[in-house]
Amino acid sequence: MLKGVKTNMAELITSLNQELTALSECFKKAELNYGKIPNQPSQINAQKQLHKLLKLIFASKEFVTKLTLDERTEFYNDYTNGIANTLLTGDYLSFFEEMQEWYEYLEELEDYDEFRNDIKTRENVTFDDIKKDLL
Repeated sequence: MLKGVKTNMAELITSLNQELTALSECFKKAELNYGKIPNQPSQINAQKQLHKLLKLIFASKEFVTKLTLDERTEFYNDYTNGIANTLLTGDYLSFFEEMQEWYEYLEELEDYDEFRNDIKTRENVTFDDIKKDLL
């Protein structure tokens, strides 16, 4: 019986070491890429505009009232993955583009003009303003 426990522990330790090695490799690759990605003009602009876009998404009443539980879960998965990828690689543009798709989906859930006016009234900025600043 004790022999089986030792075998399972050895397998667990080996598995854990492999996972840590894979994670370590991921961080090494990210560190190599990190110096290249964030210095691109498109990345700098995306970084400056990302918080505005996220504010528009979270301020949208459609985010709370119209998204189903599954859609909100999917959004938070995309959001969390975007944050993790940005932290690892410095790639803000990919995260911005993913969140832009969610913003556009929220626009579709409501009358477009009503949606824009509501956001403009509450946040004093529109997505068009953000896109203009991004370019």
